[in-house]
Amino acid sequence: WLSGGYEEMAEDLFKKPEFLDTVIPHWRSVVAFARGHAEALNYRRQTNPAAAAASGLARPGFNAMSPRYAFEDAHGMTGEITRSFASFWEAQCDSMKMQLVEMDTHRTGRVPLS
Repeated sequence: WLSGGYEEMAEDLFKKPEFLDTVIPHWRSVVAFARGHAEALNYRRQTNPAAAAASGLARPGFNAMSPRYAFEDAHGMTGEITRSFASFWEAQCDSMKMQLVEMDTHRTGRVPLS
């Protein structure tokens, strides 16, 4: 959705990731947000291994000092990101709303497309 629904463009970006910054607004912030969730998981595992094992954040044989992620870990982080992304992205939404309101010179709730 960040690339505007253009699947071909998304495929091109995977081939040339250096262009992500120029095409997707605030790309580095989004990446930092996702990395923060991975770091939070690592922190929970390192600071309280017993609780991490009891809650399913760590599995038998897991080494908290050498983090690796299973599908379940990625699934859990995706859920956390989904639940918290709205508050993370709120400033960008507010900024876009202000720009659109400024474009609505007739106060009809509509803006010109071109």
